[in-house]
Amino acid sequence: TFSAPDFVLTLLDCWRGLARGREVGFIQQIILEEYAHYDDPLNGDLHIVVPDCFVAFKGPKDLPGGREHRDSRGTRDFSPKYYVDIFAELGVKAVVRLNESLYDETVFEQAGIAHHDLEFE
Repeated sequence: TFSAPDFVLTLLDCWRGLARGREVGFIQQIILEEYAHYDDPLNGDLHIVVPDCFVAFKGPKDLPGGREHRDSRGTRDFSPKYYVDIFAELGVKAVVRLNESLYDETVFEQAGIAHHDLEFE
C-alpha cells in the first residue's frame, strides 16, 4: 500500500508472533511443493495461513460459459467452482469475502462451504 502505516511493527514483534504461532501449532513444517503449487498465480494464488484453519486466496469472479478459469492481460481469473475441490481437500469450511462482490456465493454454499460478507473498505 502507498499510505503511511498507522501502527508500528518491529522485527521483534514479527519474531514474537512467529514464536507464538509455533507454540499454538499455527506454524508447522512447510511442504514446499504444495506451497509452490498453490502460490503460483496459475494454480489459484492461495496460501495456507493457518493449517486446517485459515486460507487466503485471490477473490474469484463469475466467468462466462461456466469456465473455471480465464487468462486475460497476463493474469488468470478463477471462478468459485475452481476453488471448491481445493477447499474440500484443505478442509475449508467457510469463505469470508473482504472485497467487492464479483461472484455468486451460492457456488460455495451448495458445496457445503459457509459464506460471509465482510467488505473491507
